Amino acid sequence: ESSFGCRPEMAREAVIAGPDVKEGINNDGPRIKDSRLYETALMINALDPGGFGNNPDADNDPVASVSVSASASTIIRVGDFMDLLAGLSGGWWDEQKDMAAATVGLRKEKAAAEQRENAAVTRLAEENKEAGKQQSLLKEYRERLAAILEKSQGNAACALEKCRKYKELTAEMAAFDIRHQALLKNHEAGDEAGLKACLERAGDETAGFMIKWREITEKNPGLPSPRDAADPEKVRQKMDDLNASVDEIEENLDGLKEKRDDLYRRLARLEGSDPINIAAAELDLAELRNKKYKLKLQADALTEAYKELDAAIAEYRNTYRNRLEDKATAYYKQVMAERNIVLDEELVLGIREKGRPVSLFHLSKGARDQLYISLRFAVADLLAESVRLPMIFDDPFVSTDSARLAAFRKIMEEEAAGRQFILLAHSDSYREWGNPVDIR
Repeated sequence: ESSFGCRPEMAREAVIAGPDVKEGINNDGPRIKDSRLYETALMINALDPGGFGNNPDADNDPVASVSVSASASTIIRVGDFMDLLAGLSGGWWDEQKDMAAATVGLRKEKAAAEQRENAAVTRLAEENKEAGKQQSLLKEYRERLAAILEKSQGNAACALEKCRKYKELTAEMAAFDIRHQALLKNHEAGDEAGLKACLERAGDETAGFMIKWREITEKNPGLPSPRDAADPEKVRQKMDDLNASVDEIEENLDGLKEKRDDLYRRLARLEGSDPINIAAAELDLAELRNKKYKLKLQADALTEAYKELDAAIAEYRNTYRNRLEDKATAYYKQVMAERNIVLDEELVLGIREKGRPVSLFHLSKGARDQLYISLRFAVADLLAESVRLPMIFDDPFVSTDSARLAAFRKIMEEEAAGRQFILLAHSDSYREWGNPVDIR
């Protein structure tokens, strides 16, 4: 009565209708539109073979005819549903619980199986993706191998040898890069230009050290001079000689100290003795003083002789330097008209262009080669002025352009009347220079 607003007997005739039931379908009684109740009735009816869906009066009463496949428009009477519920035994409900539990288990197994299937599909997709990558790499390696073998005329051994050499060169380049980076870091230079700047500063500092070195040797004759710097063995020998001289002087000094102490002892013993013994001691002392004086004169004479000899060497060097500078410049101007060769007192080579000094580090390799070749011509002239020494060149013009190459050819053709030139080269372009000689 509370649900339908009518007596119980009338409530049995009430209809549980689906959401799509239209108004006025063979029923004038109350109607319940409850989707959950409706679906529950359909489900229980489907589970019970004797339910209202199999009502023998279904042919005469379409409202009571409900089947498992009933649609949302099927009409179910409340009385039929209540009779169906009343006829269900306790065993039936237990079976439904067991079936529900089994259904839950099956659903869990299904969910687990679906999860395993999804994981397998995911793994398969990843493996297919990785296989695709490997296939791409294999294709790339095959193409690279084909290109390598093609360059080696299909010879695998030759290709392997080239690969080995390539790895060696790569390792050498890596080692060189490490040394290069270490050099930049040690000198706090960002690039090669910074290293050149460091080198120039080092050259300036070296020049200052050379000046100080020369001043020290002038004040202390016998020390190695800056002109010996190019010969480390000579400097080492001089230092060894000086160390030996110092050891000898120290030994002599120790001997003189012993003699002095002996004289003091003798003087102490002679005090209070006869005048004859004192006179003898004075004679010994005078003799020693005379020896000391002679040794000092000898040392002073050797010092003056060394200074004179050093001055004579310096004078000869200056004269020779000027002549070498003039001759080298004369040859060099035929190649580089605006540059002069200069030599300092230590015969360190330099360049001036329009009166301004030019650092050798700023010259190209070809320009430096041309400078050194001009210097060789001048040195050859001065070494034996009365004898024209032959000159041998081994590919000296590799970095020389055509214009300066023509200038050197002109110099050699002019000098060829009094000097023999032997030119070793790999290029056939020198065949017209004199008489070619084939060496086999």
